[in-house]
Amino acid sequence: MKILFIAIAGSSPFFAVLDEAQVLGTNSVAENTDEAGLMPAISGLLADANLTLHDLTHIALLEGPGGFMSLRVGAALANALSFALSVPSAALHGSDLQSARVNNQQDFVWLHSTKKALLFIRGFGKFEKNWPQAQLISIDDAKTMIEPGAMFVGELIPEHREILKVSEVPDQLSVESVLVELLVHLDYKPNRTLVPWYGREA
Repeated sequence: MKILFIAIAGSSPFFAVLDEAQVLGTNSVAENTDEAGLMPAISGLLADANLTLHDLTHIALLEGPGGFMSLRVGAALANALSFALSVPSAALHGSDLQSARVNNQQDFVWLHSTKKALLFIRGFGKFEKNWPQAQLISIDDAKTMIEPGAMFVGELIPEHREILKVSEVPDQLSVESVLVELLVHLDYKPNRTLVPWYGREA
């Protein structure tokens, strides 16, 4: 397998290329990079790994959450490459990526600020019964349902951290260290159209 991972929806956009054993390379992308700069970034990443586009066997996409336009552009890019190269594709949710970085903590929530009064949440361990899947809730509901001091992973604006009084899970694994295990085992399918995950009505 030679997998290209397109992860331009988050606050630290990047591309990665990997096989079944290791990450062969990563390439950070500036948040203000326009669409025309994405393919050169991918080509440079592949060249550094001594690969070409035609060596790719799978395309993986970070489907969300993230900015509206970056989600759309990422999905369009993943679909275009999958169809042009005739390779299967799959999507990975941001909560799966972030929760995979947790090393020794069993009870925690994944949180992602999206608007001043709203955030996305998913529960793990004792919190799973409340939020088994990623969903959108109000900051007021989160405040009443998450006890102060609870552990979290994800991206919270400072205001939400102060309101919720949660603590970030310590000693998180690096993103790069969990990519192989996550991406190799995704459900890749040919001729699939990947869609962005907005977490709300678009």
